[in-house]
Amino acid sequence: MPTVDRPSVPDSLPPPAARGWGLPDGALLGVALAAWGWLLSGLWDCPAEIAGLALAVPLLAGVGLGVDRLAGGQWAGLGVVAMALVGFAALVGLTGASPQTLAGFILGLVKPVGWTGDHLLLRCVPLMMVVAHRWRPTWPGALVSALGVSAFLGIGLMILHAAG
Repeated sequence: MPTVDRPSVPDSLPPPAARGWGLPDGALLGVALAAWGWLLSGLWDCPAEIAGLALAVPLLAGVGLGVDRLAGGQWAGLGVVAMALVGFAALVGLTGASPQTLAGFILGLVKPVGWTGDHLLLRCVPLMMVVAHRWRPTWPGALVSALGVSAFLGIGLMILHAAG
């Protein structure tokens, strides 16, 4: 039976991580940095806290990528969870705050009397940043996710200041 040459057609689309977002990684990282700065504008008068959060970003990204590479496959999203757990544990350790109270502040479950910044963008923008790494598991994607995690931690710090 003669063979017919036909162009090779993939059976399915590549995974979303291989397709990308359609924007260069640098542009996404730039947008995430701007959002991070805007979200944490309430901490700009606390340079040590901003510096600590900024220094945590590459460390959290490294944790996320490392865990993703170890877990691999369908468990690759564990890197984002690891980033959140490591960052939260560090924040609890550094502030001495109760983990339950701090988690309640960060998630918006508890609102102290002095806190006036409780609006949806403080939860939804960092959440979109956190899931970025799962959509695009690259260093820039991991940095965007780490910026999202540190934004949640910074929101917790701002609420702690308002409560104190």
